[in-house]
Amino acid sequence: MKNRKLLWLLAGMLVWAVDKAAAAGPEKLTITQAVQLALAISPDLRAAQQRVAAARALEGVARSRYFPLVSFDGIAKLGLSGATNGLGLLGLPASPFYQNLADAGNVRQDIFDFGRTRHATGVARAEAEAAE
Repeated sequence: MKNRKLLWLLAGMLVWAVDKAAAAGPEKLTITQAVQLALAISPDLRAAQQRVAAARALEGVARSRYFPLVSFDGIAKLGLSGATNGLGLLGLPASPFYQNLADAGNVRQDIFDFGRTRHATGVARAEAEAAE
């Protein structure tokens, strides 16, 4: 008899615990919320968005050939030229002065590229659209 009462007590406690667990379950989502949540945490979608961003960046790189390239360079020498005169070098390395500074500014612009920039930009744009 005692075992039967203990069994009923344990069964009642189990039913009570299951009922409490079911009541404290996850909150219900609407379809719209579920879709938004799935899109927000989808690794495949995130990877696809990164591929589109990379393709758009490559389109910008291809389009940059339309613009001039500006660069600045500089070099400094401290000390005598030493053995460089024996090598027959010209310019700053072979200078007889103790301290020298040299700098340069360059501007490069393609004038005739025979449609290369236009076609490279078109290909990059098509790849970006395909990635989308």
